[in-house]
Amino acid sequence: MNHQREIRSSISGDSGSPTELVKPDENSKILLTGILICNTTGTDRTASVYIASHAKPGVSARSNVFLAKDVAIPANTTVEMIEGEYPLIRQRKAHYHDKLVGYASAASAIDIIISYKTEID
Repeated sequence: MNHQREIRSSISGDSGSPTELVKPDENSKILLTGILICNTTGTDRTASVYIASHAKPGVSARSNVFLAKDVAIPANTTVEMIEGEYPLIRQRKAHYHDKLVGYASAASAIDIIISYKTEID
């Protein structure tokens, strides 16, 4: 297993157009091992992180699954999420694939760091 991280600075402030945080490569899966959410402003903010399942054309979409929904992040504070490990999967020729996305209550207020493992069985 390889340990990886993705850093997203100033995530979207629009729930209709969230920032992509991490997506497995085709025909692979990753294990999420940590999420750090940092409010870089002097004002309290909220952040949401969810698994967006995208369907191929002609296939009914599945519901998004929130890991955190409008979590309060105090001014100039970092919050750590995830207990244990959670898989994200992207299989070749599957009707769906997962990706982790997020948004904040204000644009350019929240930074997110995702840690994960690759090359897993």
